[in-house]
Amino acid sequence: MYKRILAATLPGDTPRAVLELARNLRADLIVLGARQHGWLSAAFRSSVADEVAHHASCPVLIVP
Repeated sequence: MYKRILAATLPGDTPRAVLELARNLRADLIVLGARQHGWLSAAFRSSVADEVAHHASCPVLIVP
């Protein structure tokens, strides 16, 4: 059985909220959509998908 969850967060809190929710649900997989940023923007900040992928305790699938 799959669960889809929609969570509202404040700007900047999204990676932490996703990781916390996944941990509380004992998620087997996190699926996130990738947002395309320009090269300059990407050089100075990381995306939510990148942050989650680097800190998750389960596999993360990033969909382009």
